[in-house]
Amino acid sequence: MVGCSSIVVRKWLHKYEIPPKDKYRGARNQGPLNLEKYRKEHGSWNKGLTIEDDRVKTAIVNSARTRRLRGSNLGEKHARWIGDKISYKALHTWVNRHKGKAEKCIFCGSTKRVEWANKSKEYKRDLSDFIELCRSCHGKYDLTDSCKYGHKYTIRNTHIRVDGSRQCRQCNRNQYYKRKEVKI
Repeated sequence: MVGCSSIVVRKWLHKYEIPPKDKYRGARNQGPLNLEKYRKEHGSWNKGLTIEDDRVKTAIVNSARTRRLRGSNLGEKHARWIGDKISYKALHTWVNRHKGKAEKCIFCGSTKRVEWANKSKEYKRDLSDFIELCRSCHGKYDLTDSCKYGHKYTIRNTHIRVDGSRQCRQCNRNQYYKRKEVKI
């Protein structure tokens, strides 16, 4: 049945009343493995074995080796460690791995939608540089008093867009004049 779709194969199996290959996955081999049904019929792999049996000894040795090797190449010991030259997403993954999931906002005390916020906005690989903030407080915390080019957000220099974001009028003027110079 090479080159046939799985639907054609299933129809063919049904037509000729061939049972599915794996009786623990339910009809047509779909869905997760039914472990409870499997264990009732077969039991555990180590049922009736003692500590002296070879299969048990091998399993113990392999699990100990895995535990020993698991920590041998983490962090700076890893071959692909890049230090502070890390992406935003990778840094937050690293923080979540070391500090755990953020649970409570330190400003408002909320426990909903809490995330790790960077205090210095430099995104260094420093765990003390992160605080727990809810999404609302995080947005307010990150608002700065100037645009990315250093122009201050004042009443006269700030334009509020329809979507609620701010735009620096000085930057907007500069972009306008640059475009006008190019056309001439």
